[in-house]
Amino acid sequence: MNISIIDYYTGNTMSLISALNILGHTPNITNKKEIQKSDILILPGVGSFGRAMHNIKNLDLLENINDHVKKGKKLIGICLGMQLLFTKSYESEVNYGLNLIEGDVIRLKTGKEKIPNVGLKKTKWLDERNFLNFDNKEYYFTHSFVASPTNKNDIITEFSHNQNTYCCGVKKDNIYGFQFHPELSASNGIKLLKKIIDI
Repeated sequence: MNISIIDYYTGNTMSLISALNILGHTPNITNKKEIQKSDILILPGVGSFGRAMHNIKNLDLLENINDHVKKGKKLIGICLGMQLLFTKSYESEVNYGLNLIEGDVIRLKTGKEKIPNVGLKKTKWLDERNFLNFDNKEYYFTHSFVASPTNKNDIITEFSHNQNTYCCGVKKDNIYGFQFHPELSASNGIKLLKKIIDI
């Protein structure tokens, strides 16, 4: 299986490479058109939504990512990579994303819990048939913004922050996205990565 991690200069790739190595995969790290040869693309990321989209466009990756999805091949977005799957973000100013999943990226609401949200949190899985063994497990978050899908059926898992419930995992056809970092979530995250790759 050919797995590629898209390098667009904002990704946190080393821990993701290590997690995939544990699962027996040796991923390519690339921002070239060779991603067209991949069975699975992973879009990681930390940092600014606007800067990330600027880099993706400058690297001429938009068409390649879209073609990958149109061919029915798997795309996995992690953290900022998940947010980029959506229509637009309200981080600092309005920036438009890949629009592979309809919806907006919005800021977490304030309250007693700190923003950014950093650390392990339990999640509630809505797709219990496929993810029964993952419910109420802890995953590692570090973020101030979250994606809000227009179609709530795209949501597969949620978490709570300051008494508000937010989406932290999506699935639309062959596209998956996670706001948390599976690769930084110990055995729970490794098992989830294996599940998504094997589906």
